[in-house]
Amino acid sequence: MLAILKKSRRALSRKNLFCCLACVMTYLSAASADATTMIAANLAQLSENAESAFVIKIESVETTTTSIGQSVDVVSGTVIEPVFGDVKTSQAISWNQFRLGKNVMLPAMPVYEPGKEYLIFLTGKGPGTGLQAPVGLGQGMFAITRNPETGKAMARNTYMNRSLLVGLNVDEVAEDMVEQNPKQRSMPAAQKAEVVNKTKAQLRGRTSQSLDTLKEAARFLHEKKKAGRTPSLDYRTTAPAQIIR
Repeated sequence: MLAILKKSRRALSRKNLFCCLACVMTYLSAASADATTMIAANLAQLSENAESAFVIKIESVETTTTSIGQSVDVVSGTVIEPVFGDVKTSQAISWNQFRLGKNVMLPAMPVYEPGKEYLIFLTGKGPGTGLQAPVGLGQGMFAITRNPETGKAMARNTYMNRSLLVGLNVDEVAEDMVEQNPKQRSMPAAQKAEVVNKTKAQLRGRTSQSLDTLKEAARFLHEKKKAGRTPSLDYRTTAPAQIIR
């Protein structure tokens, strides 16, 4: 177990805090009780700790062994739409996800279905091995479903989005998102209030959120970070931190 934790430590940088903690806690709980325990990450924390975020169509997931003997899943696909970070539309992209062994996945590591679309909040490459994963593992991977009639897309992560808004002041986020949008900011008060309420409702979906609203909120929160702010603190409520089991 110590050797595995040391590998994870080398592979993940400080910037990948949530992914690292999630891996360690998940491994310890799986080894002791055949269960999964993870530190919850809300939307602000996903946006802060991801190097990039994008909508992708997965093409393949292949298990292989690296030159240093580490088993990994090579996840490959094509970017449909960038959200933030150094990614472009139609870009071919791939990353190596950690495995406990050739035939053993790390519990809670995201599982992808080729041909499906996902919204991914991806960490940067860990020093040494280049390992990457969605922030918070399954919390940072959202499966996308589209209404065939309306085209409306919804996004839901492995945990039914249950921690996505925990500890996050959704009202203030929605209000600031509208206020910083030039077109919406200049709307008459009544119309602006309607847009704010709609944004709040879309963010507060019970088990899935509007993909468009999630992308807009993630861009907004990431831009706050780039400006030197800490959105997870700026928009923090008094809700206690969660542990996902």
